Amino acid sequence: MSRVVHIGDNVARITVGHHQLNAETRSPEPKTHTAPLEDLDAVVLSTLDGLDLDLHTLVAATQHSTAVIVCDDRFLPVGVLLPLFGAWNHTEILHAQIDASAPRRKRCWQQIVRQKIREQSRSLDPDSGTARRLSVLADEVRSGDVNNVEATAARLYWPALMGPTFRRQPGTRLGLNGALDYGYAIVRSLVARCAVGVGLHPALGVHHHSRTNPLCLADDLVEPLRPLVDRVVSSNPERFTDALDTTGKDLLRGLLELPVRCGEHRGLLTTACERYALSFRDCLTGETDTIEFPEYDDR
Repeated sequence: MSRVVHIGDNVARITVGHHQLNAETRSPEPKTHTAPLEDLDAVVLSTLDGLDLDLHTLVAATQHSTAVIVCDDRFLPVGVLLPLFGAWNHTEILHAQIDASAPRRKRCWQQIVRQKIREQSRSLDPDSGTARRLSVLADEVRSGDVNNVEATAARLYWPALMGPTFRRQPGTRLGLNGALDYGYAIVRSLVARCAVGVGLHPALGVHHHSRTNPLCLADDLVEPLRPLVDRVVSSNPERFTDALDTTGKDLLRGLLELPVRCGEHRGLLTTACERYALSFRDCLTGETDTIEFPEYDDR
């Protein structure tokens, strides 16, 4: 299992001593968390605001074959510091990602679309005709979704979830559409960090392709997680009637602490996405044939 440490805005200082990574937190009480560097595959710096970090720490991390991933103010990865020597197999993973055959990429996308539609079905009243229809559609997705079942499902899903007058309009910034965009951005940045953390290049998608989009893979991987955002927004429509306020944003940020399951693992969405990214990587590179997806855990 890949081990990735995420450094958030509650961390005041990072140091290295005796082959240990030490992270000193600010609140509620200052505390130092440690982890052996030799056990870490990557350290993700989700924020640099107010973080005390020196070059010695970065050098020590790379000397222990640990990658250091730097994110911007939107929590999206913008750079990776990789060790030139050691056990980190970034080059091997990158070659495998580039060399993945078209049939394998299409099978990965088939699984992603199937899971997205299944989660859309689970977001609706299970006794409704639309939920049952979506469940059937999920099984009809072929390799590469050549028949664009994803779009057919969306036309059924949105009116059933949000009401017959709702129209999905990305970029609106207001109301339910603005809330959906904000929630998707949070989850997209999470899967982007996790993908880079397991050695994948975020620009190399299996379905999304664009010379101007450095996060095509994140746009692939976020698809089956969108219904998690949809549930939060559709369950609290009164919170999202106008421009997003602090209360609405806090509610959506809580997505990262949503209880989910991924395979046999149960935990928060943040940790489940690490398993998801690793499972996707193994499926793309041919080590496995099935992707494990985070699913809402309502137990």
